[in-house]
Formats: sequence, C-alpha cells, structure tokens
Amino acid sequence: MNELNPISLPLNTNINEIDNKGIVSNKNILSGENIIVNKFENILEDTQNKIKTTDDLTFRYAKGEDIPVHSLIIAAENARLSIQLVSEIRNKIIDGYNELTRTVGWLWI
Repeated sequence: MNELNPISLPLNTNINEIDNKGIVSNKNILSGENIIVNKFENILEDTQNKIKTTDDLTFRYAKGEDIPVHSLIIAAENARLSIQLVSEIRNKIIDGYNELTRTVGWLWI
C-alpha cells in the first residue's frame, strides 16, 4: 500500500527525486502559480503579435499593396479571438479572486 499515485503529485515534481517513503522535497517542486503566470504571459504575447500582424496587413492593404482580402480578414479574426480569450481569462481570474475573498471574508466573521 506504499504506492505513489502520480495524480496526487504536485505540478512538475521530479519523480526521480522521490525517496523510498514517497516524500518529495520542496526544492524539487515548482509551484503551479509560476506555470499559470508563464502560460498567461505567453497568451498575451501571442495576442500582441496577432494584433501587430493585423495592423501591418491593414496598413499595407490601405497603401495599395497586393494583400488578399481574405488574408486580412483571417488575421483580423484571429486577433479578435485572441483578444476575446484574454478577456475571458481575465474575467475568470477576477471571478475566482472575488469568490475567494467572499469565502475568506465569510470565514472571518
């Protein structure tokens, strides 16, 4: 009954560093918070790149360069969807924070 359940291990646990009793030292665990922040930063950077690409294509199309209209529309739609994703993620983070503060506030009363 001394089996390790990999589902119960913290994020990014180095399985090779688990001792024979199933104890993981804290130095081998990266917090899930850093992973989430890095992922969100990557999404923001990707969204900014899509917006810049759309702006560039729009500017070049307005100058009269031979830019296919469908390419411009696809780029604009990709940027719009990325902005919508970032907005929804932000809303979920705010909702989670508000729920957490309500829960913690209720416990302190």
